[in-house]
Formats: sequence, C-alpha cells, structure tokens
Amino acid sequence: MKRLIIAVVSALALTACDRGLRFEVEFHTNYPDATFYLTPNGQPTNYYLKSTSDSEGVVRFEGRMRQPVVACISDGYVLISRPFFVEQGSIKFGHLSEQSPEIVAFGTPSNDAYNEYLVRMQALEKRYTFSSDSTTNPSEDMLRAFDSLGLAVQRANMDNIFGVYLFVNEGIHRATAEQIDSIVAEFSPAMRRHPYVEEAVAAKRQNQ
Repeated sequence: MKRLIIAVVSALALTACDRGLRFEVEFHTNYPDATFYLTPNGQPTNYYLKSTSDSEGVVRFEGRMRQPVVACISDGYVLISRPFFVEQGSIKFGHLSEQSPEIVAFGTPSNDAYNEYLVRMQALEKRYTFSSDSTTNPSEDMLRAFDSLGLAVQRANMDNIFGVYLFVNEGIHRATAEQIDSIVAEFSPAMRRHPYVEEAVAAKRQNQ
C-alpha cells in the first residue's frame, strides 16, 4: 500500500477542548513514566497530543476533534505503531488475529473495518503465494485481486475515514481525471469535505 502523504492538519483538528467528537486512545508499552506522542501519520516529530505512560507502561490520549484523522504513536523519534484512525470512540490495541502477531488498533468502525481488510489481504496473499493453479503470472493475478478488494472495500466505507484513507492511498491513483468527481460524490458530505480528500484531489489535478 502506498504511503499516505498529507499536509499537517490544523493543530485544532485534535484538541483537549469541550467541542467536537470525543476520542480515547489506550496503548501498552514497555516503558513506565515515559512520554509518548499522538502524531500525524508518517511524522514522528510532529504531534497532536502528548501523554506520559503510567507505572504499568500504559499511555492514554483523549480529547475531541473536528474530523477524524490518520495517526500513529511516536516516542518522539520514531513511530511505534502502525497507522490507525482517530475517530469518535474508545480505541485500544491488540493482535490482528490469532494467526497474526501484528498489533493493530480496534474498537471503532474505521479501525475494525481496516483490520478486516488486512485479514482479507493476508488471505489473498497466502492464496496466491501457495497456489500453482494460476494460468498467468501469480503476482499479476494477486495484484488484480488486491485492486479489486481495495475498490470494493473503499465503496463500502464511503462514510468514514478508512474509506478516505483507501481513496487517498490507492483509489485516486487508479482513477482518471474524469472519474474523480463521481468517486468523490459518493462520499458522505463530511468525508467529501475532509482535508485529505480535498488535498489529494487538488494534487492529482495539478499533476495531470
């Protein structure tokens, strides 16, 4: 999956104020009484919020937001979590599945949908890696299957930040200039106006 590249959302996107959608994030570390940061995706030295872990190494972030964002957790130098979605609700971390040691966020609609998508992607990769029945190049078949799954999952999540994430990272790169407006129109009004969508569409048109 292509790395999400976005401009930093206004510092007011996530705040500790009394307005907006409330969120809570809980993340377990091996470091008690250490400072950690809730950061924009891919930007370990910038942050929305910072918090100190408790005596058990658990760090918590909470606040309110204007709109959901893609975020990571950082120790101030490097990212220590995979990207996840900060949206209304309580977000915790655990194993993706019994078969996967990967640690992911869960507990809110976008994060849970993302995890389901990752499991399906892993199943596809396993299927094509160990299949000898393909009449064409297995890697080409696998890429087509990945694209088909990504498109279907994006269409099923046009009302949340996960759908935006898929569009910005994948969907917009497959779309022609003529298709972009119709795809964007399928998003819910809130997601259609999300800065990620607006910035990605503007960049796509500028580069054509």
